[in-house]
Amino acid sequence: MPDSDFIPIEQFDTARCLMLNWQADSLLSVVAPMLHAMQSAQTGTVESAVQLYEARQTFRDCVESLCRDLSADETEQLLMITLVTLCERLTSQT
Repeated sequence: MPDSDFIPIEQFDTARCLMLNWQADSLLSVVAPMLHAMQSAQTGTVESAVQLYEARQTFRDCVESLCRDLSADETEQLLMITLVTLCERLTSQT
C-alpha cells in the first residue's frame, strides 16, 4: 500500500517551499485584522482595546502553532516570506 504522505526526495524542497508559503499566508490572514485593530484602538474606546487584545492573541496563537515544529532556519524563512509578502501587499494597495 503506498504511503500518501510520501514525498520523493527530488520534490522535497518544492514541497517545503509550498508549505512555508501556505504558513506565511496563514500568518498574513491574522496580520490584517491585527493591523486594523491597531488602527481602531487609536480611538481609545474599550471595545477597540478589547478587539486589539483579541487580535494580538490570535496572532500569537497562530505563530505558536505554525512555528512549533519548525527549525530555527525554517522559522527565519517563514518570517522572511511573511514580511516580504506583507510589504508587497501593502505597497500594491496604494
